[in-house]
Amino acid sequence: MLEAMFLGAALGRPCNGLKRGHLQQLLGAPIEGFLDGRILFPNRPERNVLPGLHGAAGTMVFASLAMCEEDGAGRSPAAQVGARLLELSGEEDQESVVFRSPGRPLRDALARWRNEYPWEESDFFAREEPREGIGAATFALVPSAIGMQQAPGVAARLARLTHTKLAPVAAAYCVARTAELICNAGKKIDSSAILKQLIPAVREFEATFIEQHSTEWEELGWNGKPPTLSCTLEPLAALLREENDSLAEKTIVAGAAEMNPVCAVTHVQHGFVGASIPWLVYRALGTLSPRNAIEDALNRGGETGAVVSLLAALLVCRHDRQFLPDEWYAGTLALPLLYRCLDDPGGANGIIAAEQRWSAMEDALRDPLRKELRRQEAADAAAGRPRKKSHLEEDQEEAKFAPPPHLWLKPGEEEDPEKKRILKEARGKRRIDWKESRRKDERERRRD
Repeated sequence: MLEAMFLGAALGRPCNGLKRGHLQQLLGAPIEGFLDGRILFPNRPERNVLPGLHGAAGTMVFASLAMCEEDGAGRSPAAQVGARLLELSGEEDQESVVFRSPGRPLRDALARWRNEYPWEESDFFAREEPREGIGAATFALVPSAIGMQQAPGVAARLARLTHTKLAPVAAAYCVARTAELICNAGKKIDSSAILKQLIPAVREFEATFIEQHSTEWEELGWNGKPPTLSCTLEPLAALLREENDSLAEKTIVAGAAEMNPVCAVTHVQHGFVGASIPWLVYRALGTLSPRNAIEDALNRGGETGAVVSLLAALLVCRHDRQFLPDEWYAGTLALPLLYRCLDDPGGANGIIAAEQRWSAMEDALRDPLRKELRRQEAADAAAGRPRKKSHLEEDQEEAKFAPPPHLWLKPGEEEDPEKKRILKEARGKRRIDWKESRRKDERERRRD
């Protein structure tokens, strides 16, 4: 299972964050294995990664192996993992840290842990984290993989290291419970029977979690009953009987929208757990072959790093290792180190050295691209062409598209037909202006 997590994380990392249409435009053919980022992003050095190398999710799996041995401090497994994550991350002022692409919840947690040393047990758990992304679920399968008792509960505690809200913690519990039920089902999987056990278990966990944390949420100003993940799982039995992926995608996206995420959910591999977790369960219990299911996830884009990592692990729980191509395993750079860590769970120094070596290799990969980018910028400056701003430098007035409604609509205006019309026209005009500007730049480049 851990092998599959690293395999999936490495397969999904190069196309993480891209939309399906963008991937098709860049490649012109479906993804079938590891990608070389230099082909995809010659002008985006930071997006070029070593083929076969996992992202931060893989390093978190390494750190989670700390649960295999006591650290002598008497902390719970979750707090032990928090301490190991902090150890792996290095010093705050280091130029190169182990985590090459940590998510914001983990970055915030690492900063807080550094500031609060020496730690109490409670210091490791998130207090005010409002995000509801899939990152917390990447912890979920490690307790199951190493055979811990009550693995779903441990997975939820691990999710609390970086998340406070109900949905991401319930997602970690849900993924671990799904893996447990699949492993216990034997050779023949009855998806309806698994869902009949899974959904009530998730619902019961959510009710208990709400009862335990409602006072804390009220103090943070999170009033009202939080949306539950179990509601988005309820249509899955009927969707699995239909075996219609298009219908499943529309249904899951609609269910996620009812959970009122901050950003609009447009596809099933959106970072929001209300969409990605039901889709993971749907794929894990469906009839699509493991290889085809993973390739489909890669070509859908979105949060491919975490989604493909968790999906590969669940599929291996059900179908065993041999159902995935040998070349995928052979191309996954971290597997030899994983095997050594399983033999010696306390080998953090080996993990740190390997991650730093891989980071240096990626820096060397990006250097020629950076030099070429600087050369092009110098040529543009010499020719009097204005320097193009990156998407990070553009302010909101220069943005290519209209800002999302939650940034400017007043409460109650979301459904106003006139406001919707204005928003649609603004988006259309900005899109047309952007296309015209791009065509003009292209004509100027050809003349030069």
